[in-house]
Amino acid sequence: MDPWIDKKLDEFFDKNSKDYINMDIFNQIFEKLEEYKDTQPELYNHELFIIRDFKNIFDTAREEGTIEITKNLIEQGVEIDKIMHYTKLSKSKIENLIQAIKLDS
Repeated sequence: MDPWIDKKLDEFFDKNSKDYINMDIFNQIFEKLEEYKDTQPELYNHELFIIRDFKNIFDTAREEGTIEITKNLIEQGVEIDKIMHYTKLSKSKIENLIQAIKLDS
Protein backbone atom coordinates (compact mmCIF):
# COMPACT_ATOMS: atom_id res chain seq x y z
CA MET A 1 0.00 0.00 0.00
CA ASP A 2 1.13 3.52 -0.73
CA PRO A 3 2.23 5.20 2.55
CA TRP A 4 0.41 8.44 1.68
CA ILE A 5 -2.84 6.57 1.01
CA ASP A 6 -2.38 4.55 4.18
CA LYS A 7 -1.94 7.77 6.18
CA LYS A 8 -5.05 9.34 4.61
CA LEU A 9 -7.12 6.27 5.45
CA ASP A 10 -5.84 6.37 9.03
CA GLU A 11 -6.98 10.01 9.28
CA PHE A 12 -10.33 9.12 7.75
CA PHE A 13 -11.01 6.41 10.34
CA ASP A 14 -9.49 8.25 13.34
CA LYS A 15 -12.34 9.68 15.45
CA ASN A 16 -9.94 12.33 16.80
CA SER A 17 -8.91 13.50 13.34
CA LYS A 18 -10.37 16.61 11.72
CA ASP A 19 -10.82 14.43 8.63
CA TYR A 20 -12.84 11.72 10.40
CA ILE A 21 -15.25 10.31 7.81
CA ASN A 22 -14.53 13.23 5.48
CA MET A 23 -15.53 12.06 2.02
CA ASP A 24 -13.14 14.60 0.46
CA ILE A 25 -10.37 12.23 1.58
CA PHE A 26 -11.63 9.69 -0.96
CA ASN A 27 -11.42 12.25 -3.74
CA GLN A 28 -7.83 13.01 -2.74
CA ILE A 29 -7.02 9.30 -2.71
CA PHE A 30 -8.58 8.76 -6.15
CA GLU A 31 -6.49 11.65 -7.49
CA LYS A 32 -3.36 10.13 -5.99
CA LEU A 33 -4.21 6.75 -7.48
CA GLU A 34 -4.30 8.27 -10.96
CA GLU A 35 -0.52 8.75 -10.63
CA TYR A 36 -0.16 4.94 -10.53
CA LYS A 37 -2.57 4.08 -13.32
CA ASP A 38 0.09 3.86 -16.04
CA THR A 39 3.28 3.41 -14.03
CA GLN A 40 2.18 0.78 -11.48
CA PRO A 41 -1.05 -0.82 -12.73
CA GLU A 42 -1.00 -3.66 -10.16
CA LEU A 43 -0.80 -1.20 -7.26
CA TYR A 44 -3.40 1.01 -8.92
CA ASN A 45 -5.89 -1.85 -9.36
CA HIS A 46 -5.32 -3.23 -5.86
CA GLU A 47 -5.68 0.13 -4.12
CA LEU A 48 -8.62 1.17 -6.29
CA PHE A 49 -10.49 -2.01 -5.42
CA ILE A 50 -10.04 -1.41 -1.68
CA ILE A 51 -10.92 2.28 -1.80
CA ARG A 52 -14.00 1.70 -3.96
CA ASP A 53 -15.25 -0.88 -1.45
CA PHE A 54 -14.89 1.65 1.37
CA LYS A 55 -16.60 4.35 -0.65
CA ASN A 56 -19.51 2.09 -1.60
CA ILE A 57 -20.03 1.14 2.04
CA PHE A 58 -20.14 4.78 3.12
CA ASP A 59 -22.33 5.88 0.21
CA THR A 60 -24.83 3.13 1.03
CA ALA A 61 -24.85 4.05 4.72
CA ARG A 62 -25.34 7.72 3.89
CA GLU A 63 -28.22 6.94 1.51
CA GLU A 64 -29.93 4.65 4.03
CA GLY A 65 -29.51 7.30 6.73
CA THR A 66 -30.96 9.97 4.47
CA ILE A 67 -33.99 7.82 3.73
CA GLU A 68 -34.60 7.20 7.44
CA ILE A 69 -34.28 10.91 8.19
CA THR A 70 -36.68 11.67 5.33
CA LYS A 71 -39.22 9.19 6.66
CA ASN A 72 -39.01 10.83 10.09
CA LEU A 73 -39.50 14.29 8.58
CA ILE A 74 -42.51 13.06 6.59
CA GLU A 75 -44.05 11.51 9.70
CA GLN A 76 -43.55 14.81 11.55
CA GLY A 77 -45.45 16.62 8.80
CA VAL A 78 -42.54 18.65 7.43
CA GLU A 79 -43.33 20.20 4.03
CA ILE A 80 -41.89 18.49 0.96
CA ASP A 81 -39.96 21.63 -0.09
CA LYS A 82 -38.20 21.72 3.26
CA ILE A 83 -37.45 17.99 3.12
CA MET A 84 -35.97 18.48 -0.36
CA HIS A 85 -33.79 21.29 1.00
CA TYR A 86 -32.60 19.33 4.04
CA THR A 87 -32.01 15.97 2.35
CA LYS A 88 -31.21 16.95 -1.26
CA LEU A 89 -33.63 14.23 -2.40
CA SER A 90 -35.86 14.80 -5.42
CA LYS A 91 -39.55 15.54 -5.04
CA SER A 92 -40.44 12.24 -6.72
CA LYS A 93 -38.22 10.25 -4.33
CA ILE A 94 -39.90 11.95 -1.35
CA GLU A 95 -43.35 11.35 -2.81
CA ASN A 96 -42.47 7.67 -3.28
CA LEU A 97 -41.44 7.48 0.38
CA ILE A 98 -44.73 9.12 1.38
CA GLN A 99 -46.62 6.45 -0.59
CA ALA A 100 -44.53 3.68 1.00
CA ILE A 101 -45.30 5.04 4.48
CA LYS A 102 -49.01 5.12 3.65
CA LEU A 103 -48.89 1.50 2.44
CA ASP A 104 -47.10 0.39 5.63
CA SER A 105 -49.76 2.00 7.81
